[in-house]
Amino acid sequence: NKATRHEYQEAAISNTMLALHNFSRYNDSLGLRICFDHLAKIYHAQKKYPQAKWFILQSNGISRAFNDNPGIVESLLELASIKADIKDYTLAMRDLNEALTISSKKHYPQLESLVQLNYAMLYDHMKNYSKADLAMKRHVAIDDSVKKAEEAVMLAKQRTTDSLLAAQKKSYLISSRR
Repeated sequence: NKATRHEYQEAAISNTMLALHNFSRYNDSLGLRICFDHLAKIYHAQKKYPQAKWFILQSNGISRAFNDNPGIVESLLELASIKADIKDYTLAMRDLNEALTISSKKHYPQLESLVQLNYAMLYDHMKNYSKADLAMKRHVAIDDSVKKAEEAVMLAKQRTTDSLLAAQKKSYLISSRR
């Protein structure tokens, strides 16, 4: 129920703040970024948009400082979601465009698929259902290509293992004949 959810969210905020202070004390940038991400998601769920934006911008800043492209893309997706909820569609679109540019240039197909899914959700918020449909189709197509690539890699590994086993068996048979 709502009261229990709020209680858990407040506990998560206080625990994450404690972790944030500890990570800050030890200059652990990855821990800081993760804490900022969690706090942004909690505040976003509570519809406290200014706090959510502030924390996700901190996460984005850390990701940019360390040239962590997946972190940048993930923070841009969360930022676009927050902006879409406050009906700031042009800025949300700008964040998604940057996320798409980074994910496609750096060859992150899973993140690119996630960006397309966020485009679909944004267009759905904007009631532009034809564009939402196109974005969803691109999301599904990218997911399918990723799955096919993963299956090809698994098949290649299996074939390599099988050929190694066959070679070992053949060498064993040849040595046992002597």
